[in-house]
Amino acid sequence: KNHGLAVYGDLFGDGGSALVEGCTISNNGGSGMLVRDGAAVTARGTLIRGNVSVGLRLVDCYVVLEDSVIQGNRGGAVKVENGAEIIYRKGNEVDSNTTKA
Repeated sequence: KNHGLAVYGDLFGDGGSALVEGCTISNNGGSGMLVRDGAAVTARGTLIRGNVSVGLRLVDCYVVLEDSVIQGNRGGAVKVENGAEIIYRKGNEVDSNTTKA
């Protein structure tokens, strides 16, 4: 499995942050974007599509999604695990995602 983009927090629990802006994350063998372990990410103007797994997989993290598109991912749009939090701000489009049977 390969993720298009993986963002991990600090191994010592202090977290870490990233801005993902104006990116296209597509056609990956795993999830489009994996965010985990206390990371805080803002994704702005980002297209996540056509990935084999879920578009955005969140594990124990915080994500803000703004003016972004999540579409056509075979594992669904967003998977939230272990207390992760996602905030949808303005201008997002989430459609045409499927889930595995």
